[in-house]
Amino acid sequence: MIWLLIQLAIQILPLAVLIGPLQGLPRRMFWWAILVQIVLMAFWAWVGATVIGGLWWRAGGGCAGHGGSFEGTCGYAGVANGIISGYATACIMTLVCGIVFRIVVKRRTRS
Repeated sequence: MIWLLIQLAIQILPLAVLIGPLQGLPRRMFWWAILVQIVLMAFWAWVGATVIGGLWWRAGGGCAGHGGSFEGTCGYAGVANGIISGYATACIMTLVCGIVFRIVVKRRTRS
């Protein structure tokens, strides 16, 4: 049961960081912001999987450091490293971009 809750949290997290900071915006601006956030999320996932994942892979010792120490598992360890790095980067940076977008919109509508 706990594993199911963890899996649901992992799947719901991107939606929460995508929509959470944008709640309360005017309807038209909200949908425009969601579209921008989806594009940014894809971009940050790519950056996380390629750049950050690669840096993390080298810093952690490559195959042996990430559980790919026996024959045939190095590729799987590399793929898992890229997926996890991309997912984490996409969630964190999408949340940051959403918060920044929200602050900019509030400042513009006040003045």
